[in-house]
Amino acid sequence: MLVYLTLLFWGALVCLYFKITKKYGSFKAMGIPEYNPKLVAHFQGGSPQLVVRDLELAKLVLIKDFDHFVDRRGLELTQDTEAQKAMGLMLNMLKGDQWKAIRNTLSPVFTSGKLKGMTPIINKLGQDLVKHLEPFAKSGEEFEAKQVMINFTTDVIAECGFGINAQVMLNPNIIRQTMATRKESKAKRNDLIDLVLAALQDDGQGPKEVEDAQFEKDAQIKVKTSFQSIPEEELELHIVSNAFTLFFVGLDTSSTIMSVCSVFLATHPDVQERLYREIQGAIDEHGVQEMPYDRIQTLPYLDMVINETLRHYPLAIMERQCVKDYKFPGYDFVVPEGMVVQVPSPAIMKDAKYFPDPLKFDPENFSEANKAKRSPYAFLGFGQGPRNCVGMRFALLQVKIAIIRLVANFEVLPGPNTSDQLKPSPKS
Repeated sequence: MLVYLTLLFWGALVCLYFKITKKYGSFKAMGIPEYNPKLVAHFQGGSPQLVVRDLELAKLVLIKDFDHFVDRRGLELTQDTEAQKAMGLMLNMLKGDQWKAIRNTLSPVFTSGKLKGMTPIINKLGQDLVKHLEPFAKSGEEFEAKQVMINFTTDVIAECGFGINAQVMLNPNIIRQTMATRKESKAKRNDLIDLVLAALQDDGQGPKEVEDAQFEKDAQIKVKTSFQSIPEEELELHIVSNAFTLFFVGLDTSSTIMSVCSVFLATHPDVQERLYREIQGAIDEHGVQEMPYDRIQTLPYLDMVINETLRHYPLAIMERQCVKDYKFPGYDFVVPEGMVVQVPSPAIMKDAKYFPDPLKFDPENFSEANKAKRSPYAFLGFGQGPRNCVGMRFALLQVKIAIIRLVANFEVLPGPNTSDQLKPSPKS
């Protein structure tokens, strides 16, 4: 029986190999050399994939020849429940023209005009963060940074995204309830739901923001055009999925950056002290900690610290799926339709060619002088190209306000369990 099972197992592998060979051919037959410092081919499970290790080739995939690599590898989800259908319509799950339409829908939420309107809300929640942390400062008790930042990010997304000061996870119907309330009360908020509802009803009249006015006008037309092609019975589901995208994608992303950054500040007091001086100087200038949006964008060392945090712990490896056969310039092989191409952002951002002493936490990597020495594509914290993170500016705004409040009000110290060598969770 043991021999039989072993033979059956190997037989399955042989069958799998021939199925792959029939569709893609072997890598050698495709013209990919056994070793190439710029391109590496490998199998992930039963699927052949290509890893792009060269920045110029990565630029082709992510930007210049993006029309060949529009899609991400999607998950195969069943459509048995409404929740599963909504997840399947999330922006990061969509492909082709459907992705383009929904991307155009979400982009207007994150213009500078919209973010300026959200800044007072996030500033208010930043003060709540300070109040939450004060007991820990008084007692000297160690706390888990990630959970604190998840709570803060949840409040920010709930208020800015849905217009409700509530614990979102305790109310799974929050989006539909908010839509119904807005329609009945005609209350206006500067958030995602208002944008979509207004776009569906907009007559083109009414006051417009001066800054970004034309961009937002064009973007709102795109929102309306995008949703006009959707059957009315499916419209609510699309709005729900877009709101879910904002919550699902934004929650872990922002809270992770905040918590990891706080650990780096605790273990690098010289960096924390320099950042404190920059932040305190801006606070002294305005007289209050609630800095306006434009001033928050002019804190260069804060940007350097956040970017260095992202360099050490990027959000994800970037993947693009080839949607039509593609040939890299100077190479003989063809990347077939359907093949996944990876750009290994963690490896690129730890490459000594671009970042000297790459394992050291050093915000000076992002000084203007050092940035000028390397390709702009060496930093891939939020991705590159049309399919980069749609909520990048919103995520950075809440991260900046959280760090400003943290550093302005407290000295962040390492606790008994703090380590500057962070280990990814086995669940990640």
